[in-house]
Amino acid sequence: MFESLKRKAKYVFLILFTLWGIRGSGQENTPMGKSELEYFMHRATDKIVVDGKLSETSWKNASVLNDFWMSFPVDDKKVDPKMQTKVRLTYDDQFLYIGAECYGDDNYIIQTLKRDNKEQNEDAFGVVIDPVNERTNGFTFVVNPLGVQKEMLITGQTGRREILEAGHTPKGVNLAWDNKWLSKVTDHPDNWVVEIAIPFKSLRYDETKMVWGINFYRVDAKTNSIHTWTHVPIEFNELDLGYTGELVWDTPPKKVKSNISVIPYVLGGTYRDFEASKPSEFNFQAGVDGKVAITSGLNFDLTVNPDFSQVEVDEQVTNLTLFDIRLPEKRLFFLENSDIFEDFGIPPMRPFFSRRIGLDEDGNPIPILFGARVSGNVNKDLRIGLMNMQTRKTNDFLAQNYTAAAFHKQVFARSVIKGYVHNRQATDSDTADYNRNIGLEFLYRSTDGRMQSFLGYAKSFNPGITSKNYFFNSGIGYDNRSVSVYANLAGVGDHYIADMGYFRGQEYYDAVRDTTIRIGMMHWFSRGATRFMPIIMIKLFHTLLVRDLNAI
Repeated sequence: MFESLKRKAKYVFLILFTLWGIRGSGQENTPMGKSELEYFMHRATDKIVVDGKLSETSWKNASVLNDFWMSFPVDDKKVDPKMQTKVRLTYDDQFLYIGAECYGDDNYIIQTLKRDNKEQNEDAFGVVIDPVNERTNGFTFVVNPLGVQKEMLITGQTGRREILEAGHTPKGVNLAWDNKWLSKVTDHPDNWVVEIAIPFKSLRYDETKMVWGINFYRVDAKTNSIHTWTHVPIEFNELDLGYTGELVWDTPPKKVKSNISVIPYVLGGTYRDFEASKPSEFNFQAGVDGKVAITSGLNFDLTVNPDFSQVEVDEQVTNLTLFDIRLPEKRLFFLENSDIFEDFGIPPMRPFFSRRIGLDEDGNPIPILFGARVSGNVNKDLRIGLMNMQTRKTNDFLAQNYTAAAFHKQVFARSVIKGYVHNRQATDSDTADYNRNIGLEFLYRSTDGRMQSFLGYAKSFNPGITSKNYFFNSGIGYDNRSVSVYANLAGVGDHYIADMGYFRGQEYYDAVRDTTIRIGMMHWFSRGATRFMPIIMIKLFHTLLVRDLNAI
């Protein structure tokens, strides 16, 4: 079976590499090296009050950004002037201010009033900010016409536009990230106005950088359309960092002082069994979470005896498959810059999955004594992550220490060399009990984002295991307006173990022996799709018909 699979993979890769050389047909957008769109930022001259009115002098003096493009369902024309969006920006020592006038009738479509909702098909205005301007990671802030907020972390791996079902989020987006920012909406007969104030301390940026990446988008649910400031091709998500414009500062914002966040908690309770006449039992627990900005782009996160009580509960899922369900990470300690640790492998095979730390297989908590984490941008080309966590011994689990280190080094325009080292080790075991992983990957992405390929190799190390302890993954894909093709090939050895990772289909229960067995596997996946626009055929038919009639 493996030989047949390998032969199929060779044919697929041959076809895809041929497509790479051809680079597809159809309309092509100019690769976004230096953006053709710029907005020159000027400091506010008076105090901005976030009231949704844009009445201050600073707003009246700010340059107006408009003339949006259609991004979906077509991308070859500008937005109707009646539906245009006008955007202004300014700033002071504490906030980046954004004001937007969204024109159109007030027959809005709002799916829910829940904050951080997952719905995509509702009226909204959003801003995409890439402070480092290297198209690797950024932030998105969204407001709908009723003032409901949503903020997201995004990475440079958002990829092609997907047709999403309700309640789903695009690839490369993390909705669990939360931060405090201000917004206010006012409604008018022919438009709605949103005023946004984003604290600089919520962003990670280089205070010497004169240019940030930025884009704005508008969702109009009535017409099922998406408008963007820059020309984002239809095959890409409006959040894609490869198609941002440039925000040019007159003076770059200085690093905000005392950028420290501390969240302590105290829990206490008492219990007494009156029927058994037992004395009262007291329970007390305390802990703290902290975040410190080491530099404008590098964070230090600390947690001591956390209980994560502020985390939203997991959604209930009925699992009728043979495999574990990969539920998303929602604990705040793990969220910011999570892609540095997690963007390895392919979706069913991830060498790192943070929910393996401090949670058992059923999602029940394992007490964590402490954790520390450093992550972020060292410079414009290098991102690093280093994490250490210690769990407490329980009746069912040994005390464990988890260490993870990763780096992402940008090369060429949008390509990345990245690697990781993971170590899980029991700290109170009389015998050698550890699992170590080391891996290296290369991701190539063309400047316009249409072509991408990747290759990676990793090994695991466990006591007494010296063979079949490998994991490799490779893939290639291409997307343009009319064609989307992708294929990957990955393999896992019988003895490859990733205690801090997620590998679907590697472990099976043997009912006869009442034990779990580990099986190596080859994973091959491919897809191909084409998109055509019926309206084009109708216009062609109309043209031919007119010509025939003229001939008569």
